Amino acid sequence: MSEKLKPCPFCGVTPDVEFELVEQNWKKWFVKCHTKYCPVDKTDWSVNKQIAIDTWNTRHKEERE
Repeated sequence: MSEKLKPCPFCGVTPDVEFELVEQNWKKWFVKCHTKYCPVDKTDWSVNKQIAIDTWNTRHKEERE
């Protein structure tokens, strides 16, 4: 597992890992591309940071190879 994010597959910008505080000790993690006109906004939320990173870094083409 790595915390390194792949660039956005559409615009090439490196995204950010962010979270929303839902309750005092519970965060919803997601990866967000901040390019204004990129078709990717953010991943679905995840229960932890590493799952959000792994979700972002997974490319469907790589899964099939």
